[in-house]
Amino acid sequence: MPAADVPAPPTVVAVRDLDLHYGAFQALTKVSVEIPDRTITALIGPSGCGKSTLLRCINRLNDLVPGVRVQGQVQVAGQDVLGAQLPVQELRRLVGMVFQRPNPFPLSVAENLTYGPRLHGTLSRSDATVLVEEVLQAVGLWEALKDRLHTSALRLSPEQQQRLCIARALATRPAVLLMDEPCSALDPVATEHIEALMLRLASERAIIVVTHNMQQAQRVSTYSGFMLMGELVEFGLTPQLFEAARDTRTADYVAGRFG
Repeated sequence: MPAADVPAPPTVVAVRDLDLHYGAFQALTKVSVEIPDRTITALIGPSGCGKSTLLRCINRLNDLVPGVRVQGQVQVAGQDVLGAQLPVQELRRLVGMVFQRPNPFPLSVAENLTYGPRLHGTLSRSDATVLVEEVLQAVGLWEALKDRLHTSALRLSPEQQQRLCIARALATRPAVLLMDEPCSALDPVATEHIEALMLRLASERAIIVVTHNMQQAQRVSTYSGFMLMGELVEFGLTPQLFEAARDTRTADYVAGRFG
């Protein structure tokens, strides 16, 4: 089948006319985008353009910010995120989050991985051992940590801690994995390992990554969105956005003329 005839993946996250205010400041303006399933989507743009704010709307972390006001629609797997029908606890099971710096809990490796499923009431004692091995295998840590499961996660290297945080997010079997600059605190070798892991994980779920690294966006993502001053200026296939952008602002940014 010619590449042009390959159907696009189904949408797993749909954002429509999303506005967000922090008090009097408008951080997002009429953002609309459809994120395909089982792909990596990169959000790029200068600092303060709304990338992380958009990411946090998908799992409602912005709810914790005093004075925040959100209007519009966000759907994950067909469910309304901003409405009252989907409890936040269930949303956090559907949408995993990995932050800029590794943030393992001050618990053992195994306890970090079973914390989420136990909180959601989806893990029996007999299933815990299987789950721990499964998610550590998924992030390539099983051989390194199988004899250190009761060691404090804080004793791991920065790369191992970030991999553990990814495994912890996977433990609830999310449909979407959000990653907010997951490699910014890592060295180039560790970054390469995390990028390879992202590519493997995207075969089973959507990954949305915020990055300031243009080369990283081109290496790992199928789709990219360029944001500027709270607006989603352009969204499309990554090669098109970087090589034949439709908007001059996008072209200027990816060429390094500003930002």
